[in-house]
Amino acid sequence: MYGILFPHFHALGELLGNDRATGSHVEHFSDAIENMGNETSESMFSACTEEGDQEIDTHLGKLVASESDDMTSKVMDALTQMEGLSSDQVLEAAEILMAESHKLKVFNHANAELRREYI
Repeated sequence: MYGILFPHFHALGELLGNDRATGSHVEHFSDAIENMGNETSESMFSACTEEGDQEIDTHLGKLVASESDDMTSKVMDALTQMEGLSSDQVLEAAEILMAESHKLKVFNHANAELRREYI
């Protein structure tokens, strides 16, 4: 590209500076291409073990359960604050809202008056 004008050359020069790899750990472009062919997706995850996977699953399960418990608590609080609902109606509405996520979203985004009409 010698002799071709490049209008943003100086801006890129300021941004990148003299960013060059040097030293014994430098990998030439052709070496990088060759090494990419030798790498497998399994090597990226070789440190993962079945025990580690189970631990991650356990922690994620606890996180999801905690989020669900928090949401259930918020729904129950909102329903019990509504006037005119019996205990059975509160429980039934909570079961429906927690079982059907699209209804829970509508309930959470509605104001107090709309929530009452929705239930």
